[in-house]
Amino acid sequence: MLDPISDKEWDEQLKYTLEAESERDQLRAELEQVKLSLLEALVKRTFAEADMMEAQAQVAAQRVVMRYIEAQWSRPVWPPPNVWRLVSCEDQRTADEQIPWLLKTPAAIRGVSLEPLLGVLDIWQYLGGNRNPIGPAYGGKGLDWVITGGQSGPGAAPSHPDWFRGVRDACLKAGVPLFFKGWGEWAPRSHGFYATDDRRWGVVDSDGTFTEKATPWNGHDDDGSGEATMVRVGKKAAGRLLDGREWSQMPEGK
Repeated sequence: MLDPISDKEWDEQLKYTLEAESERDQLRAELEQVKLSLLEALVKRTFAEADMMEAQAQVAAQRVVMRYIEAQWSRPVWPPPNVWRLVSCEDQRTADEQIPWLLKTPAAIRGVSLEPLLGVLDIWQYLGGNRNPIGPAYGGKGLDWVITGGQSGPGAAPSHPDWFRGVRDACLKAGVPLFFKGWGEWAPRSHGFYATDDRRWGVVDSDGTFTEKATPWNGHDDDGSGEATMVRVGKKAAGRLLDGREWSQMPEGK
């Protein structure tokens, strides 16, 4: 996602880009030296020594690259203000795999798209914002934006309303903007959609278990009891309202 960048910012970026090219030449030279050392190990040493040298060469190469990245990070206009990076996660496992890596990469805005959201997802530890005391664990550079929504398409599964509420509440608490793209193909019956014979409908539990043409066992529906009746009405009809309002928040450019 790109934001306009001023002529002055372009001039500054060009200046540092030229300097970066010189640093990249130095980086290439250092990496070539690492490769030459490895070649020497493979040609002149025993297999055991060569294995050890190869491991040392890999570590050396990683250090060279990380030193270059850190130098770029410290530049006044690095990363450029129009560079936004986002990753897509649908559950806790993918979030825990991808978000930490995202937070280590340079970007003016870093966000996550939780779409389709397919389960309970706790993102509090990854949120930036001005009200999250955990954010500094990532150098004060937590997520700047969260997008979420349900699944669409022929094989779409319903998302429990409480999954979206949990993400929304965490964003509100941390002060991070939220963009709710919509329910997808399935909408809560509590939104006024009737469970009729010509529609697919059923109950989704908080763990994602879906039971076709069933009703909540305790008579409660989408009230925090753990079960919600969902009706397949199509993406357009399902809309974007979450508890009576749309969430279309965007981060401010940095």
